[in-house]
This record gives sequence, C-alpha cells and structure tokens, in this order.
Amino acid sequence: MFAMTTTKIPAKRRNTTSMESPWVRYNMRRMQVGLDAWVDPLELSAMQEELDKDVIARTEPHMVKLIGLDLHGNAVQSASGFLYTTSAANIITCKHVRYYTPPNGVEQMEVHRFMARYAADGVQEEVHVLTQPHPLYDLMVLRGSRCATTDFMAAICVAGDVTYVAGFPPESTQVCFSKGMIGSMTPSSMIVNAHADNGWSGGPVVNRRGRLVGVMQQGLGATIKRPDAISATRLHDFLSMNNVPGLSE
Repeated sequence: MFAMTTTKIPAKRRNTTSMESPWVRYNMRRMQVGLDAWVDPLELSAMQEELDKDVIARTEPHMVKLIGLDLHGNAVQSASGFLYTTSAANIITCKHVRYYTPPNGVEQMEVHRFMARYAADGVQEEVHVLTQPHPLYDLMVLRGSRCATTDFMAAICVAGDVTYVAGFPPESTQVCFSKGMIGSMTPSSMIVNAHADNGWSGGPVVNRRGRLVGVMQQGLGATIKRPDAISATRLHDFLSMNNVPGLSE
C-alpha cells in the first residue's frame, strides 16, 4: 500500500560527507513548491537528515541493553529496553524476553536475573523484575537504580506515520535504528514497515518528533521486515494497572 524504503543505521553515525540523506533520495533537479517557490532537492535531503539525527539524539539516551542470565551466570537472552520517566528507575521491555529455550531443549525456562547496560554512559548493573506477568500484556517493567534524564513523551500514531525503531543486536552494545512507516494498527497494536533484528524486542518505536508511539514486540528471533509493536496506549494501561508511573503526553 505504501511505497517506502527502510535502512538500518547505527546510532553513532556522525558527520556524513554527503549532503544526500541515507534514507531519502530525490531526483537531481529543482522541485517546485507552491506557485512561485522553488527548493533544491539537496536542501530537502539535508533537512531530512538533520531531522533523523535529532530523533536519534532524543531516543538514544533512553536506551538500555538487557542480558538475561541463567542460574549459572551464563548469558541466555539478549533484548532491548528503555527508560521512560524521571520519577522512577524503571525500564520497559517485553515480557517474553523473560523466557528462553536452552540448547537442545524443548521447554522454555525462565531467566534467573537480568543485567542492564545504559546507552547514555555505559554503566552496567543488575536489575530486578518489578511487575508480575499478565496473560494479556507482553510487557514487563524492570527496576534499576537510574531514572531517565528526561521524560519519554508519548503520542498517538495512525497508519502512514513515519516511525523509527530502536534496538540492540545481540553482539553489540551500540544502538541501531530503522526508519519505516506504520502499515496498519489497532488500538492496542501496530504493524511497522521497518526492519527489526534479533535482540530488538522491548525497544521503542518513536515518531518523527521523537515521541514514543509503541514498543517492539518482535525482533527476538530472525530478522523480519514487518514487526509487531504494542501501542503506547496499551503500554500506559499496563503501567497504570501496576501502579507505576505512566507515560507523559
């Protein structure tokens, strides 16, 4: 339904030598805007790239890489999460990252404990599960010792909105982003036309203003092109139900 290109980039990309956006490419000709105004496509491209950089700069400090450990201290799970409020040291992620299937195993086992690494400064610590599992919500809140430096403002989105998905590959501590578009949605979930890699479950979905619109629900397994996400409205309901600070608007 939508013509779109998605490209994953690392968060630390800086100082590109080209004026052309890595995501949006225009024909090399001047484009007419309105009746008498003209704009160079390269200027549009440069403005788009600055917007992309601003979204990344707003989102990255909230990001938390999560590693699940078994009883013996072995890493058995890799996932993403994010800080969302200045009033509590809470990390949002997905509930299903609490479970893993051991090698040659047929039954899922529960992660014994989680370690968190904060993208803002690289500090690592053990964090604890704060919320009880709920059959209707694939969400979980972890409690650490650090609050967000700014509230992660939330927003409502609609099909066709441009979005950015953020997460950590299992082998890396660097945040990666993928830009795409909301393909379809319900009040509680959405399909995001963007790439999501292994380890991105629990990462945020944000709009072009850097506001939170959802939580990545898939991306724990193989790379997929149209991942599911939980809406910010659904997330706020879950937080309220568990008597923890909700989302700011």
